[in-house]
Amino acid sequence: MDSPIGENQNEGVFPTAVTEEELREARRKSVHRHLLGSSQASLETPPRRPELQADLIIQNKVYKIYCEGEEMMDRGQYEKAVRCFSKAIVLQPNQAQLYGSQGEAYLYLGDFQSAADSYQQACRLEPSGGSFLHSRLGLIYHLQGQCLFDGGLYLDALESFNKAAELNPQHRASALRSVACLSALGRYRDCLRLVSDWLTVRPSSDLYILRARLHRQLGQPAACYHDSHAALRLAPASPAATALLSQLEAGSDFARQEAVEHALAGQLPLALTKITSALELHPREPRHYLLRGILYRRTKDFTASIEDLVRAVELGRELEEELGGGAGGEEEAGVSVVEEALGQLVLTYNDFGVQCSGDGLQAEATLLLDRALQEETGDTRLYLNRAAQEDEQKPSVGQSELQELVTQCVQTKTPFSGHGGGGFGTRFKNPSLPRVALPPGGELLG
Repeated sequence: MDSPIGENQNEGVFPTAVTEEELREARRKSVHRHLLGSSQASLETPPRRPELQADLIIQNKVYKIYCEGEEMMDRGQYEKAVRCFSKAIVLQPNQAQLYGSQGEAYLYLGDFQSAADSYQQACRLEPSGGSFLHSRLGLIYHLQGQCLFDGGLYLDALESFNKAAELNPQHRASALRSVACLSALGRYRDCLRLVSDWLTVRPSSDLYILRARLHRQLGQPAACYHDSHAALRLAPASPAATALLSQLEAGSDFARQEAVEHALAGQLPLALTKITSALELHPREPRHYLLRGILYRRTKDFTASIEDLVRAVELGRELEEELGGGAGGEEEAGVSVVEEALGQLVLTYNDFGVQCSGDGLQAEATLLLDRALQEETGDTRLYLNRAAQEDEQKPSVGQSELQELVTQCVQTKTPFSGHGGGGFGTRFKNPSLPRVALPPGGELLG
């Protein structure tokens, strides 16, 4: 029989105010704390985001695949390397380095278009830090253009070279290959315009030689000659420029010889055509100007004759200075080109004056004959013509007096003054005085 006292004693030994339900709840919370931490921490700190853990997994996977790709590159197994980099790109499509590595693998496989596509994507992902990427892309376009050029696809090659030149403007190799494409397409004037633009920015011997060849291709030998000389000024030992000039001068000499042969045969128009061709090939040769001046005088084109003969004298004297005071140009029959051109110039002034006098242009005739006397004071025939010209304007004395005064003036080498006292200032009265026609200078054509 239980006593009430025993019950009270048990209550005193295990005193508690917690019910059974509260104990069960406490045990549940203890398990929760063991798995997830305290309830307070569970409320304050959110659990780790699953996606962040996935990113880490993906990064590790991409790095592992990337290393495999690099290993395949080292082994020369470029197709496997492409597959590795492609898998890595699928997992992380925003990594420029992956596209660059993929592009390198394609480059080693010779797939230039795929390589260019990969590097283009890399450049888009890194627009500011892509100096290497842009340079590499330019190289790929250059190699692609060269392959297309070798295959005869000049238009496609031109497009690739133009892209390469835009990406690497400091390197002129791609731009020069563009010129080669234009040349292969027959677009020589486009080539010429492009090279001329480069020359205005940075002249060089190689560019002058290139433009000289383009001028020659376009049938512009004079421009070819000048550009070849410009190349030699920048690079005196340039074999290409020397070879071009030698070819031009050889062609010029051949054309001059043909002109001489036609002149001796009396075919003056054809001779003029040939000597003009010779001058286009060698525009600084005084002998060519001398010969053409003689031919112009024979065809009575005195203005053109005077221009050419004066040019022959100028070039001959320049050549004398270059040679240190030697003869002006090659000598013919012991007479220098300068001396011969001056003699022909006197004859041209005389013949031109005679023609003007016959056409009623007395003032012009007087000026031309006076000019002839200024150049040459030892030829009696010049004084006779000048005296006859004065006699036509103001006759006063006879032919015997004229001959006497001519002899006196020749001996003293005093040119006719036109007016005033003494010498040829005396007015002659002889309206029928014959005018002297000087020889045409055919001896100079030999």
